[in-house]
Amino acid sequence: MSLGLLPRLQSWRFHYGLDMLVAAYRRAADGPEADKMRAEASLKDWVASPSYQEHPDPQGYSDHLAGLHEEAEVALRLIREAFVISLFHFWERQAKAWTHSGSNYHHDDVIKMLTQQGFTPEADQLRLLQLVANVAKHSAGRSAQELYEVRENLFRDPRRVLAPQIRLSDDAPYEPNYDDLLVPGALLQAFFDAVRKSGPPRAPLRF
Repeated sequence: MSLGLLPRLQSWRFHYGLDMLVAAYRRAADGPEADKMRAEASLKDWVASPSYQEHPDPQGYSDHLAGLHEEAEVALRLIREAFVISLFHFWERQAKAWTHSGSNYHHDDVIKMLTQQGFTPEADQLRLLQLVANVAKHSAGRSAQELYEVRENLFRDPRRVLAPQIRLSDDAPYEPNYDDLLVPGALLQAFFDAVRKSGPPRAPLRF
């Protein structure tokens, strides 16, 4: 894709905005990720220590470390959900501006118009990003059901996680929803990569 001055400016704005979004995510996630790793390492060391072997957790230290780990997990979940919503809105605004497609984002139409303009959008990954963002915003509904059908592993289906003695029947209906949504860090990174590859190539500004 050969870029003139205006397209180069648009490309710079796109990549700069995406760079800032990625940097903001890393600043937000680095702390909880480090807390989670410290809790995991501390718990492993504590359980392997002679003190634990002699007096298994008399003061609930294991529970304390498990609580720290859970707090970090919850923080990471909220951060990733917030950034998956922000990332989709960033992509949506950019794609609508490039295609002059108005106020509504229709995925298939936008992908078709971008392809005609010489872009190489990663259609499947962008659609997955849209579904995950919709579930993070709106919980149960059409997007949640569609996401569950294509990526069941992105939900904590109670039928897979409850203890055997209270396990739900496999025939019990399950309604995928926000509370069960999982957004792994690797998936969010894949979304960042897909958005970048779907936009214009990075181009230096030369006046």
